[in-house]
Formats: sequence, structure tokens, C-alpha cells
Amino acid sequence: MHLSRATRNAYLAMACCVPVAAVCRSWGTFHPESGNLNLGAFVSFTCLLLVWARRLHYRFVRREVLTCLTTIAALLVALFFMQTVRYEFSTSLPTVRRLLWYAYYVPIIFVPAILLLAVLHIGRPREWRLGRAWLLAVTIAAALSLAMLTNDLHQQAFRFGVGTSVDKGEGAYAHGLLFYAIWVWVAIMGVLSVVVALRRTARVAPRMGVLAPAGVVVAMVILLPQYGLGGQFFLDTYLRFPDAVCLFMVAFIESLVALGLFPANDGYEALWRASSLRGGFVDGAGRLVNQSIGAPQVEVEQVRRALIASQTLSDGHSELVAQAVPGGAAYWVRDVTRVQGLQQRLEDVGETLAQEQAIIEAENVLAQRGEALAHRQELLEHIRENTEQQLKELEVALDHLPQVEESFLQAMRLAAVPATYLKRCANLTLLADAAAAAAETNGQLDVRELLLAFEESLQCLRACGVDAQLQATAEGMVPAQEALRSYAAFQQVVEGLLPAWTTDVAPHALVVSCQADAGELAVRLFADGQGLVPSEAAGAPRGGDAS
Repeated sequence: MHLSRATRNAYLAMACCVPVAAVCRSWGTFHPESGNLNLGAFVSFTCLLLVWARRLHYRFVRREVLTCLTTIAALLVALFFMQTVRYEFSTSLPTVRRLLWYAYYVPIIFVPAILLLAVLHIGRPREWRLGRAWLLAVTIAAALSLAMLTNDLHQQAFRFGVGTSVDKGEGAYAHGLLFYAIWVWVAIMGVLSVVVALRRTARVAPRMGVLAPAGVVVAMVILLPQYGLGGQFFLDTYLRFPDAVCLFMVAFIESLVALGLFPANDGYEALWRASSLRGGFVDGAGRLVNQSIGAPQVEVEQVRRALIASQTLSDGHSELVAQAVPGGAAYWVRDVTRVQGLQQRLEDVGETLAQEQAIIEAENVLAQRGEALAHRQELLEHIRENTEQQLKELEVALDHLPQVEESFLQAMRLAAVPATYLKRCANLTLLADAAAAAAETNGQLDVRELLLAFEESLQCLRACGVDAQLQATAEGMVPAQEALRSYAAFQQVVEGLLPAWTTDVAPHALVVSCQADAGELAVRLFADGQGLVPSEAAGAPRGGDAS
């Protein structure tokens, strides 16, 4: 996986924090006469977690996962803080010491549960959200934490004995049911997190890739229990239990990031440079940045001119195109050699077709081919005549798209209305031509094709905010030309009313009623509760049929 320079520097800083903390932890063991430097270890690991959390903020693209991992980092900092305050700063208030002792378990309870919520996002689409059932894990963690913090009231986590004051019983105590329940909970959440992560990892990298997170898990299973077995554990001299939890947690999550299970943006810059897009960016300071390997050399001034109109480069076969983006401009170079070649070929093809047309007219053998070609041209011309207005409207709309996202989306919704008519009108025309050629249909068209055209146009109107409905009691065959005229009349009404619908804030409604009986077709339009006819689309509505 490619790492950006900032991420590599962050890894280096985090790696430097670990030996510094290990030296501070071991100083009191090897130099007891000089005191201990555990406060230095606290500062080192706090710096490590802050650097890690800051890089998470810049690298992660999913806000839900970022929230979970940032919370884990904050809980680990709290764990180090409570451990350091309790053991390194003596206090004459036993209640404060005891509450710090209880609070020490709160991050231990929450971290595995939040880690589980994070790994559940692996392999999910960006719009996926956690179900409410999974949030029960946080509720249980909160309940266990509250029970631990109130141990003085029930002594179900630490029992100080009958008749022993809790203020004096800290040195001699026994573990209660709540203590074991907490560690069972931590084990369950940890195992679930590991199982979910490794299962998703095996799907992405079934061979060697799974070794990294699996190796971290194996090390955790071997080393972390050693801290609770009692006796002298060699690693405890250099790394305490919170230190090991912090290192294993960061290593486990970063191993998943390296496999791409947690999407990060570290590789985007390298991907762009290695791409074949032949382009780059101009930043706000007017500097060329992130140029792809195959991009030709251009000047900033050329890019600025390309923002107004595309520029032809000096080789005569490349065209520079630019687009403004937040923070600067993006540019790319298009090779127009193929376009020029295609234009030349089109000219050659035109000449060849003209020669073939002369041969078809001269030779009776090619008479059928000439008739078929003429019929096809006639059909295309008929489609062009029926959709000429919509083609112009669509071309104007697409040539003047706004830059603001909301206005852009509204413009695209409006452009979809004539675009849908273009597609469906061409389809009905082709079906009508086929029906006219087929003897068995006798120029009749299945009315369901017309209903499909109405429904698709109404879907576009719904996207524009119009309450559009289709009421159809039609089935069987109807005259194809009647279906085409009905659809054209419907489009005429819609184009007349759509400007008012999109500018008026009041809600609008359109109902299309389609009936077919004994081969006769009847289509009626009702806009805002009143009937319309095509000629009155731009004026005041009155009763009448639209067909």
C-alpha cells in the first residue's frame, strides 16, 4: 500500500515514542536510587495516540469509522492518565484513589465494544448504517462501567470484607461477580471484533495478506494474559498493560488499513500520478501539482485560458481542457488524432456512400437495398422531425449547466424530461414502423408500450417535484399512429406547464388517464385538478381531452 509522506512521518514519530516510553518504564527498575520516569512514559504514549488520531482525521473517508477510532484513542489516553495519576501522584484522599482505581476499568470495558462497531463497517457500502441492535453493545458497556464506578455501594466487583471500611480495605480485597463479568464481556467483544475483522480480511486477501492482522492477534493472545497471571513478567519492566493494549490496538487497526479494509486516502496522490489520464492540477497559488506521468508539459497560463475555451497544443494533435475545482483547477489533455482520423474517414465514407447510391440507382440488382436505405432515412427523418424541439432544448440545457450542486441537480432533472421523450418517442416510432410492416399486427401497437412511455416521463416529473400519476385501464392493441400522437400531445402539455411548475413553490399534480377499448385510445390529462388540451399548455387550463 502506498503511504503519503505525512503518514510515513507520523509512523516514524510513533515508532520513536515506543523506545522512549520503554526506557522511562524501565528506569525505576534499573536505577531505583534515581526514582522513576513513568510520567515520561505517559507523555510518550499520549503523544503517540495524538499523532495517530490526527492522521486518522486526515486519512479516513468514512466518518462513522473515524468517530469509533478517535473514541478509542481518547479512551486509551484516559487509561494512561488515570494510571499515572493514581500510581505516580500520591493523595491523602482514599476515595479519590479508589474512584481512579474503578475508573481504570471504564476504557477497558468500552474499547473492545467500540472496536467491534468499527470493524462491522468493513466491506459495507458507504451508505450502510449500523442497526440499533448493535448499539446495545455500547449500552451494556455503559451499564458495566456505571456498576464498576459504584462499587462502594454494592461491592460486587471488589469485596473488602465484612466490617472493613472501604477507605481502609483497598489493600486487602477479593474479586466479586461483577469483576469476572467485566472480563468475560471484554473477552466476548474482543473475540467478536477479531472474528469479524479476520473473516472480512480472508475475503480480500485469502493468502498472505491475512498474516499481518492475524499475527497481531496471536501476539495479543499470548502476551496480554501474562499481565494478569501474577509473578514477574519480563515485558512488564518495559511495557505496562495499558502500553501493550495501546500498541496492539494501533497495530491491529493499521494492519487492516494496509489491506484496504478501512478505506484511506493515502494512495490517491500516487494513483493520480501513475494514471494514464494525462493531466494534473493547478493549486490556489498558481503552481502545477500532481501531474500524471504521461501528461505533456503545459503552462499555468494555458490552463487558465483553457478554463474559458479548450486550447490546441503546439503539436496540433492534442487539446487542453480545464475545469475549475475547489482550491484551484484541474486540467487534462485529450488526443484528438483519432477524432481527426474519424472525421477524415467519415468524409471518405460519405463519398463512398454517394458512389454506392449512384450504383444502386443505376443497377436494378441493388434496387431493394436502395429502397431499404431510403426507408431507413425516412424513418430517421421522421424521428428527427418529431423530436427536433426537444433536441434543441436538451442541447441548450446541457451547454449551460450551473456549477452549484443543487442547481446542477435541478437542471439535470429538468433535462431528463425532454431526454426521456427523445428516447421513448424514437422507440414508439420504431415499433410503429415494425407494426406497419407486419401483416399480423395491421398497424396496431400494444398499448403497454405507450403506458411505459407515460410512466417513464412521469417518473422524471416526480423527480422535479410534481405529483405525477398514471391511471390506466388499457390493454390490448391500439393504432400505432394514435399512440404516437397521444404521447406527443402529452409532451406538449408537460413542456407548457413545466416552467410554471418549477418556479412556483406551491405543490403541483398531474394525472394521466389512459383508456383503450375495442382498439380506440382515449388519453386525458388533469393538471392541478383541471383538464388540459395541448394547445393550452402555456395558458389557462380548461376542460377537454389531450388526445
